[in-house]
Amino acid sequence: MKATKEQVLAQQSKMQLDKYDVCACCGKQLKGNAAWLELSFKTNKYYIDNVVPQEESQGYFPFGLTCAKKVAFSVY
Repeated sequence: MKATKEQVLAQQSKMQLDKYDVCACCGKQLKGNAAWLELSFKTNKYYIDNVVPQEESQGYFPFGLTCAKKVAFSVY
């Protein structure tokens, strides 16, 4: 059974945040939980499930959970 977007985001929210991390979507400082989404420079979209080929990845960026639900894609 494939995990839902919400389940993946909940698991990612346990990743460590730096005190300077801000949401890549809205710019607010992240104090609690966050999702780390991977940006593809080929599609210019953020993905939640590690599907971006390494040669197309711009890296991972932190998002507040509300913003992550708005911008995240789960299929490449």
